[in-house]
Amino acid sequence: MQFIKKIIRQNYSLNSFIPSFRRIKERYIELPIPILSDILFLVLYGFIVIGLIGPLVSNQMFNLGIELTKTESQSATLSEIIFQESARPMLIKVALLVILMIILIYILYCLFEGFSWWYSCKIASTREQAEFSDYLNVFYKTNFYWYSLAIIYNIIAFAGDFLSGQEQAQSTFMTLAFFIFLYLAAISYSMLPGIYGFANIKKAFSIGIRDIMHVLPAFIIIAVIFLVINLIMYYSIGISNILFLMIGVFMLMPAISWARIYSILVVQAHSKAGK
Repeated sequence: MQFIKKIIRQNYSLNSFIPSFRRIKERYIELPIPILSDILFLVLYGFIVIGLIGPLVSNQMFNLGIELTKTESQSATLSEIIFQESARPMLIKVALLVILMIILIYILYCLFEGFSWWYSCKIASTREQAEFSDYLNVFYKTNFYWYSLAIIYNIIAFAGDFLSGQEQAQSTFMTLAFFIFLYLAAISYSMLPGIYGFANIKKAFSIGIRDIMHVLPAFIIIAVIFLVINLIMYYSIGISNILFLMIGVFMLMPAISWARIYSILVVQAHSKAGK
């Protein structure tokens, strides 16, 4: 029994699990604040991608497809067909729309998700936190690297799907890379605002790899909890759309805020240990 207690005390993931719920219990009135910020981001994201820029991109791609079918050269290569003179204006419009969408999503993500991480830090920590404007500044600087990696990941995933001819195709490697990305990004965000920018990224990789036995269990616990919630939501949609929405709002969104708090406590425990 003493041996088990010693293991729990020495493992950041295990000894931060109960305190994460204790923090929520102590400040449960404030928990809806980061949850609301997450919901607002999702609503605005959906408006931009589905309601605003998405249809414009789809329309241009549809026109581009029609234009490409008019090509007279049956032996032309794919690059020759795509970059023919008549298709160039539509390609430029698509590229500009995609760039605009990337910039808008980056700004909104940093603003709303940065606020959620900042407020989660306030809930998780007993120490006085930085002002939101200061936190947002370092969040923008740090998230630039993660956002760039996310863009590269999506380009590779899209290219893989395009070459394989399957829209939903995703290799085991890409799935693993996605979870590694989430794992390291969560560690990175949990160190803000103390360490930021590229130094933050290097430290996140250092903690995530060197102290994997201490830190990874927390993210396995988080993944299991999200898997359970995902299964509940999957089966609930067959019963009622309203039930599905309620589970999303009252289970999934609070779980996201709890996961942030838990992650922050794990990384704080790592820092206190002087690692």
